[in-house]
Amino acid sequence: MGLEIDIQIYDNASKAVNALFDVVAKGNREKMLTVASRASLLGVQNYYEKFNVDGRWLNKSLPTHGPGRKSTGFGNLITEGWNVSGVSSTGFTLNNGAPWLASKFKDWTQTPKKSWITIPNIPEAHGVRARDYPGKTKFAGRAIVEEMPSGEERVVYWLVKKVEHKAVKGALAPPETYLKPALESIQDQLSQALGL
Repeated sequence: MGLEIDIQIYDNASKAVNALFDVVAKGNREKMLTVASRASLLGVQNYYEKFNVDGRWLNKSLPTHGPGRKSTGFGNLITEGWNVSGVSSTGFTLNNGAPWLASKFKDWTQTPKKSWITIPNIPEAHGVRARDYPGKTKFAGRAIVEEMPSGEERVVYWLVKKVEHKAVKGALAPPETYLKPALESIQDQLSQALGL
């Protein structure tokens, strides 16, 4: 699940900018919006890069944080997944098809595709499918356990029927993140084109 943001300049610009924008020929408006869309794209990419670097995708209350945890690269996929999917003479569309992005915007319940959802319980299991976990494992009740060299067993994955996910605060970039750079770009281009 990804995200698509449709930006219509006439809906977001001031009356003065819209009036000046009307003076520009249709073909030139599309060229201006192509430049503005790139500014908007950089704005949204910068927002998500900072979001990722600040660790805001991470739920550090989970037991999978600690030595041995490997990054799934989720935050990088979000940052790098943004693109301009279309430009017209009145606006443009930003798109991000990164998997699971839209699931971060609201609370939701995950249910299994088959019998169980496997929930990692240790850092080494984060981002690793249960069948790909490198240790010697076996089923034990509603868990998958690893046989340790000491003979003890530790829970690597819990087997559950549903998971309640909470929205990630700030996961949906505020509109000014992508609107402000686009509008500033249009104003700069209009000023240059009209000699203002």
